[in-house]
Amino acid sequence: MKHDIDDLMRADAEASGEARLTALEAGVWSRIQAKRDRAAAWRVQASGMALAVTIGVAGGGLMSKTDSPARSELQVLTVDAALEPFSIASRLG
Repeated sequence: MKHDIDDLMRADAEASGEARLTALEAGVWSRIQAKRDRAAAWRVQASGMALAVTIGVAGGGLMSKTDSPARSELQVLTVDAALEPFSIASRLG
């Protein structure tokens, strides 16, 4: 709904008397209300996104601190197992 103010004024000039000013004022106020509605919708969307990011960061941070893996008895594929090629060659030689 894009109306140029000049178009509204031309259409208003064709109307007569009090009716033309009423129509112009109604048109202006409807555009103002539409702009306010878009701004309110944007604020709701932005606050929803901010809430989602906050929950994600807080939840991720809390879960990463509480979920630490237990030390395993099996250490075949760890650095402590010393299975690198150079450490094996040094033990053989």
